[in-house]
Amino acid sequence: QLQQQQQQQQQSGTYNGIARLRLALDYFAAFVDYPMGNGTHHFTELNGSYHFADPQMEIVDIMQVADKFPNLLDQYRHGPREAFFLVKFWVDMTFDPAAAQNCHAEADMPPASGLSERAFFGLTCRFESLECLVIEVSMTAIQLGKQVIEKIQVEEPVQDGGRYLYNMHRSPMCDYMTSFARRLRELDDIEMMNKVLENFHVTQHVRNQATGELLFSFACVFEVAKPGLGCGHHVYKLVDPHEEAMMRRYTA
Repeated sequence: QLQQQQQQQQQSGTYNGIARLRLALDYFAAFVDYPMGNGTHHFTELNGSYHFADPQMEIVDIMQVADKFPNLLDQYRHGPREAFFLVKFWVDMTFDPAAAQNCHAEADMPPASGLSERAFFGLTCRFESLECLVIEVSMTAIQLGKQVIEKIQVEEPVQDGGRYLYNMHRSPMCDYMTSFARRLRELDDIEMMNKVLENFHVTQHVRNQATGELLFSFACVFEVAKPGLGCGHHVYKLVDPHEEAMMRRYTA
């Protein structure tokens, strides 16, 4: 159980993520497309960078989750601290396992028309920034506290009005994650699925490719959504209250 505290922040008239971060997540969805255009099932979906700038955002002590995410604490201490978040996803696992039985491998993209005789497991992710950068996005799957796979992509900016967008559109899910989703679905019992997910986590780190500077980071924990509710999420700010208390003590 994550202990939650209310973050004390001044109210702000702007609620989008790029109001307080150099770069913020604007959209994140993991999904499976069924064969021959027979629909899409979303495992997770988060829409809107404002989730990362809510002045009433709850906080989580990073020490409570540090053992689940290798190197997260070191990265947090290196900073910038305002760029670190925790997202809890309620995952919709009610996809049709029979329709997803025969699926594309990671290196085997479906045709551009979208009509394929095989299912496609994918990820769409979009970031926004006021700066024109080339970014490196690293996504890592962690099981039992150890990294099992890492996928790195480089994205260039696309100008959109007064901001820049970075789109990872329909990126193929790695074979490990595809297999994990299908095996999890085979359990067909929410309690058993959640026992597996207690030891499965994901991190995503976004860096400025030119400088290596960290721009945004979020760590993910998962729970299976109850039938009929669909997928959901809750965003928390990661903090080290002990460190902050020491800083206040020595700067007072």
